[in-house]
Amino acid sequence: MLLSIGSPSGASLDRLLTEARRDEPTYGEVGATLAGPLPAGYRHDSWSAPLGIGASSFDRGVLGLQRWEGHRHAGIAVHPVGKPPEEGDTVALVIPVGPLALTIANRIVAVVDDARRFAVVYGTLPGHGEQGEEAFIVNHHDDDTVTFDIVAFTRPAGAARLGRPAVRFLQLRATKRYLSGLQRFVKGESP
Repeated sequence: MLLSIGSPSGASLDRLLTEARRDEPTYGEVGATLAGPLPAGYRHDSWSAPLGIGASSFDRGVLGLQRWEGHRHAGIAVHPVGKPPEEGDTVALVIPVGPLALTIANRIVAVVDDARRFAVVYGTLPGHGEQGEEAFIVNHHDDDTVTFDIVAFTRPAGAARLGRPAVRFLQLRATKRYLSGLQRFVKGESP
């Protein structure tokens, strides 16, 4: 984790990513957001937002996930910039908190690219304020509707236990913005 005034420098991000690539996820239940059931001992969250109807809405939702559009609309920068998610990659999320920026690293533990389902799943690494996993899924359902679903299991880690209400507030704010951001992207609206 890195705390900085404003966005961190490119060198700081490179250093954080280099160190985080050596680490393993901080939880044992890797992949449980896709395989279920969600593990005991964590907070379980599930959200869904409609994206539209038909193949064009699905394709646009997939493109949005590949480009991290939900995160961008939430004000969260994902590094390395411009790189589509791939299983095994380590990403740094730069989260603005007032005049500060909190930068955390996550591991992409799964990418699912099926005809009617696309998902990006990342999990926490050492130094993250949480332990657990979050899945971002675009589903094209049998009735031709398309949804953006987020499934997560998390629990506070380390010093974040002391700031649990603040961490939860930031988590919920980001999730709400991920959902509305991908909806807006699919509709062709600007942030």
